Amino acid sequence: MEKFSLFDLLSFAIPGGASLILLYWAMLNTYGQAATGVPLPDNMLLIVFLLLSYFAGHLLSEAGARLEKIFGGLPNSWASILEKSPALAQKLNEIATKHFSINFIKENGTVDIAASGDFYDHAFNVLEVNGKLEKIRILQTQYVFLRNFVALGILAILASSLVFSVNLYKKGNFSDPQTLVPFVCIFVALFLCVISRRISLKRRHMKMSATLHTFYAYYISITSIK
Repeated sequence: MEKFSLFDLLSFAIPGGASLILLYWAMLNTYGQAATGVPLPDNMLLIVFLLLSYFAGHLLSEAGARLEKIFGGLPNSWASILEKSPALAQKLNEIATKHFSINFIKENGTVDIAASGDFYDHAFNVLEVNGKLEKIRILQTQYVFLRNFVALGILAILASSLVFSVNLYKKGNFSDPQTLVPFVCIFVALFLCVISRRISLKRRHMKMSATLHTFYAYYISITSIK
């Protein structure tokens, strides 16, 4: 339960809370009026904020998953890992053929993407059932967290663009701090969005590599004991 709570906090509540603060900042700088205070105790307000942050984080996660398709989809990382490690691929293919009736190495020696994907799912499920996903879940948490930050970055670009446009119209002066700050925020958000995208894909690649290597190590350990 503790690990699940930490996973939720890192992957959903933090970027979700940041998105709520961002939207409040955009509203405050667009309409120039703070939200009316809610007559609730501080601890209740904190609970409500955390619940809303968690929900907003899931919306960001869904947006992040859709943005990945817009940005070109996800690479077949598991297949590239197997292609770059032919010795490991051959050993895993023997296991896949024996236990799952899956042969993911073609006659020409290349890796079949669909078949290797099916084997990867089986390997992940075996590790999950046997409680061997601790390191892999950490990498998955980092991947989802960064993917959510990509969606948060897009939201920050849109919110900053709105604030910049409204303040530029009101002030008519680009050098005014209320106009210049959101303009700078647009480029900062764009930079963070690009960096988060690249690192998230690396974390996903590391997660898949860890899954394949952990599965092989686990298989060797149980067959050696037998």
